[in-house]
Amino acid sequence: MKNYAILLAAGNSTRMQGTDKLTLELSGKMVIEYSIETLFNHKLIDHITIVTSKNNSNKIQSIVSMNKYKKPFNFVEGGETRFSSFVNAFKTITSSEITIIHDAARPFINEKLISKSINIANKYGAAVPVINHVDSAYISQDSYTLSKHIDRSKLLSSQTPQAYKTKILYDAIEYAESNRIEFKYNDVAEFILETGCNPYVFKGSKYNIKLTSNEDLLLLKSIHQILNTHD
Repeated sequence: MKNYAILLAAGNSTRMQGTDKLTLELSGKMVIEYSIETLFNHKLIDHITIVTSKNNSNKIQSIVSMNKYKKPFNFVEGGETRFSSFVNAFKTITSSEITIIHDAARPFINEKLISKSINIANKYGAAVPVINHVDSAYISQDSYTLSKHIDRSKLLSSQTPQAYKTKILYDAIEYAESNRIEFKYNDVAEFILETGCNPYVFKGSKYNIKLTSNEDLLLLKSIHQILNTHD
């Protein structure tokens, strides 16, 4: 059985004022290096597809080349959206049982999350790490006032790495394309839900945060110090 990983690294970093967040330095390494190292070193992953943009492709390829990883890999150019980037990468995958999808903007992925995601996907078909929503939650109809309170006990925030049986993804994409369904999704789990599959969830990590703004970079540096202290 083979497990293929897709590392999504083609975002345009709009909330970083045009600065590519994945090639920024985080405690002595580029942000993306943390995900690259963890994926390449994981014993259950057999092949890695890295999705890059035209702007960061050379830098990211040089990271992989410099470290001389022995595990098979390839590079794919991203699409206009995160989901189209995933589809571009997925169409290059052959002969895998499980496909793992990770967002490179979450640098503190770890071996435990990857293993759990793969094992649960093997058993249930789809696995998504989540964390509980801890703040009071509301809907605003006009973006200025609160309209309705939501029971936060039913709200979950999804993370990556997510894992899916490759056939589930293949069938879902084939169905969407044959029925001309627009790939408007932000997350693969959202897409899979619409095809009638309910992904199994498991506990994510509070340290597995996503870099979206300059303020997050300071938080990630603090998390890195905490994780190193625990080690």
